[in-house]
Amino acid sequence: MSVKITVDTSGWDRIKKNLLQANRENLKVGFFEDSRYGPENDNLPVATVAAWMEEGDPVKYPPRPFIRMGFLPRLKTSEYVPAFQQIIKSVLDGQSTFKQAYTKLGPVMVKGLQNEIISWSTPPNSPQTVESKGFNDPLIDSGKMLERVDFKVERNG
Repeated sequence: MSVKITVDTSGWDRIKKNLLQANRENLKVGFFEDSRYGPENDNLPVATVAAWMEEGDPVKYPPRPFIRMGFLPRLKTSEYVPAFQQIIKSVLDGQSTFKQAYTKLGPVMVKGLQNEIISWSTPPNSPQTVESKGFNDPLIDSGKMLERVDFKVERNG
């Protein structure tokens, strides 16, 4: 009497394939090279202004670390962790690929960064800046930086 054992590795093979894809795909959220202010501002990249706001400019702006101290720490909270867990589960269950999951997560991350820009209040604008702008919102002037937060799903290498 002989026994034949067949091992179905298709589920594991699918999981391995999807996990390997995670190493090839990146979700990037922020300000990209094609986002620029208009000719009235020398087509200045929005990312440059965001960096000035984040890190400060000794001549013009104090640091307002809305990304490092605001947005990034929130990614480890109950606001985002369940979404990240759901993405991993959907990929492992074969319901989506990382690219599909990242494409769904991108707008959520964009909205989160925009909310951080809207709610960031410290340090406040100087009295002269408030007078010039007509309001005290440290990270919003024209609204261009806020509206140009975007995401991309890109392949590594």
